Amino acid sequence: MFRFVVLAWLPAWIASATGLRVATFNIETHRNAEGWPDYALGDPGTLDHDSVAAILERIDADVVALQEVHTSDLSGSPLSEVELLGQELGLPYVHAGSNSGNFDTSLRVVILSRYPLLMADSVTSPGGAKEISRHVPAVVVDVPGTTADPLILSAHLKSGTTTADRFRRAIEMHRLVEYLDASGFTEADNFIVMGDFNPSSSDTTFTSLPSGLPSTYVLGGDVSFPVKYSTQMLSYFQEVSPVQLDPRQLNGDDGTYEYGQTLDLLMVSPAMASRPHGSEVYDSAADVAMGGGLAKPGPLPYAEASADASDHFAVFADFELDSDLGSLGLAASQVVLTEGYEAVQMTVTLPSVQSSAVEVTLTATEEGGVFGASTLTISAGETVGTTSFSVPRDFLVTGDRQVTVNASAGGFDSAQAVLEVHEGDGAYELGRAESSVVESFDGFEGTSAPAPWQQWLEGEEEPIWLGRDAGSLVSAGARSYGIGTDGSLGVLGSRAVWQASVRNTSEEWLSILDLAYDAEQWRSSQGGSADGIEISVVVEGQVIAVPGLTHGARTDLPSGSIDGGWTTHHEARVTGLAIPPGGEFGLRMAFFVDASAAPPSTDVWINELHYDNEGSDSGEFIEVVVGPGFTGSREDLAVFRYNGSVAAAATVYGEALSLASDFTEGSVEGGYQILVADLPADGLQNGGNDGLAVVDQRTGEVLHLISYEGVMTASDGPAASMSSVDIGVAESGSTPLGASLGLVGSGAASADFAWANFSASSRGELNPGQILDSAAMGFQGLAVDDVVMTFVGDLDRDGMADGEDEDDDNDGLSDGDELAFGSDPRDRNSVFRVEVDASGVRFPGAEGIDYTVEWCDDLWSWDHQEQVEGAGGMVTFSLPEGESHIFVRIRAGEP
Repeated sequence: MFRFVVLAWLPAWIASATGLRVATFNIETHRNAEGWPDYALGDPGTLDHDSVAAILERIDADVVALQEVHTSDLSGSPLSEVELLGQELGLPYVHAGSNSGNFDTSLRVVILSRYPLLMADSVTSPGGAKEISRHVPAVVVDVPGTTADPLILSAHLKSGTTTADRFRRAIEMHRLVEYLDASGFTEADNFIVMGDFNPSSSDTTFTSLPSGLPSTYVLGGDVSFPVKYSTQMLSYFQEVSPVQLDPRQLNGDDGTYEYGQTLDLLMVSPAMASRPHGSEVYDSAADVAMGGGLAKPGPLPYAEASADASDHFAVFADFELDSDLGSLGLAASQVVLTEGYEAVQMTVTLPSVQSSAVEVTLTATEEGGVFGASTLTISAGETVGTTSFSVPRDFLVTGDRQVTVNASAGGFDSAQAVLEVHEGDGAYELGRAESSVVESFDGFEGTSAPAPWQQWLEGEEEPIWLGRDAGSLVSAGARSYGIGTDGSLGVLGSRAVWQASVRNTSEEWLSILDLAYDAEQWRSSQGGSADGIEISVVVEGQVIAVPGLTHGARTDLPSGSIDGGWTTHHEARVTGLAIPPGGEFGLRMAFFVDASAAPPSTDVWINELHYDNEGSDSGEFIEVVVGPGFTGSREDLAVFRYNGSVAAAATVYGEALSLASDFTEGSVEGGYQILVADLPADGLQNGGNDGLAVVDQRTGEVLHLISYEGVMTASDGPAASMSSVDIGVAESGSTPLGASLGLVGSGAASADFAWANFSASSRGELNPGQILDSAAMGFQGLAVDDVVMTFVGDLDRDGMADGEDEDDDNDGLSDGDELAFGSDPRDRNSVFRVEVDASGVRFPGAEGIDYTVEWCDDLWSWDHQEQVEGAGGMVTFSLPEGESHIFVRIRAGEP
């Protein structure tokens, strides 16, 4: 659905605010038979010209920026094609970006305006440089009715995905940002940056000029490396940072290009974003079919106009340039945050001191975003309120994205701040020696594998995910064991292997890795399966087992859930690795089950029921038992009721009863979960041949099909064409209230038991005379939590940690001596050397270290000495004159 800030676009601006509508449109150049551009707009009466005109007439913007305007479209007498278009649209003021000193002299960027231009300029490279494909036109529009005239820049950045293309876009953005910063416009003023930014390919950091640049490319001398290219255009801005809008098509899509990419952007000053505004990606086909969105004063074009005009859609927006209403201010302490790792401080500012308290409501477009306080109360006499905002990890790789935070309060214009949220669930990164990565699994919901961990059992299905569990769930499968937001990666009764990628982002080789984790046991089966956990490191397909991290479950604990979990800490060191800078390895965790343990029962069956009694029916119920080996969830199971009045064609009556929503938990016996559904008086029919079917709705499999007072054959529903098993006992109008029918005997599946009449029901509990075989249920509920990976420094890669190695850089000098004498123990080229010549002794004097120079003429008396203070440079000490020979020694530290 199309989203916009203001509820409607009014002809007269609210509270006499001055409005402005702008549009940006890449009109796609026409190419000749050789593939070269020869025109874009064309003459009035041609399809190209008239389709573009129809779209812009419909939008009726005050300022329009066009990209891919051919140079020929700007020539002509008495008027060029662009000027003719402007005349048709009531946009007589035209400014094109300069066409000298740039690369693409065929295609231009042009701004057309309804109002005079106070300033018309171009963003170019500095003298002597040639960097920009198409110069960026910059104008200040003299909008009547306000002094807050906007600065507008329109760009068409270099297209393409090569490294050279990315580098050129980065430099073009650098020049645009440089121009904006020097313009004198601040975030409190009105400015708009729009156009086709081609934010394609991947982020790249350049440390030198890439190959593939044009032979005439000259980089300005003011540019220093590294140069960073990002597809997130907001990341380039420095002193003056805009807010990027999120225009959508009427169907909710954000694509501005025919293949769905978002290439055309609108970025505006925070001041403009804080006032009412609306934006839209215009598609004539949707306009004809759906209508709605922002008001469009012009005539409705034909449906194919957008497709005929360009491979891009036009993007337009409405703004207030000023307002008679007070506007809230909203600022973030930083505009970039990483999912799950840090919070930013959001500051709300009132336009002036108020005589009474103001309540400000904060919302965010990010589902799951967390405010320290979503409602701020700014006291009378105050103007500022602050709170925190963070985006918790979702353990899903959703990619980098933008989040808009909105502040609103009665009587004030709302304010927005746009934050860039970086993905926090990618590969783990070890950024330097002695750094650690900690995975706590906090917030993990247990509904799918927690990124960056992935299933690693080829040809085998991943265990079913059962969500959060504090040890009470008896079903086999994977889950997040823990209490509250404390999570872990846990498994019960299933073999499972997960692996995560770990990247060495440091500048050193990784040869030693310290690993630690907490093995937790949340459920026990006394005397049951000796399940466990194995940890290994995987390097280029080679699996390196880490025996010191193997964990065996306890089998001596009482059966059932373990309150708070039983924790065992494991740690070990892995040596002999050879992970280069930028290299990756895998960390693998394998949950194993005792191969000798008998598998638990997977059966699900009707265990007890009551449907008829003397007087009015009362207390009707169905009881179901779920075996401990069932690998689905309660949501997967349902009970269907069958009316057997026609025994050969029984039909379903009533809604299916879900074991998740219609049943409540009873007792747990040896891992078997007993569930009960209490029914109204007419919940179960009293007639003959009526039946019940337990169905696994994932597959449609009927797990148990019974009937009472005769056999029935189903004609519809999941049991269609199946015949029931008559339970052989029944109730009637003379059955005492409180009685029931249930299974007795010993076993692990429905076929092991026999039906009997009970004078008193045992709903929700084990039936009298019934023994559930728990011998087969031997599995333990295990989890991995608080995984710690530590990059142990080993500069010389000799297998000895730097903290234990007396000579880290293998230069022959111990670390202690190097530290004492001021050389770098981690740099074999940093060595304390004494130079002697006729003038005296010279040696490097480290900042803050005092040196004692001693001398004698016999090698044992050392009866002369002098203190010298190091200052971070060479120290020169003049020796006594007149000696035929002399011996000198230097000590660092106290004499």
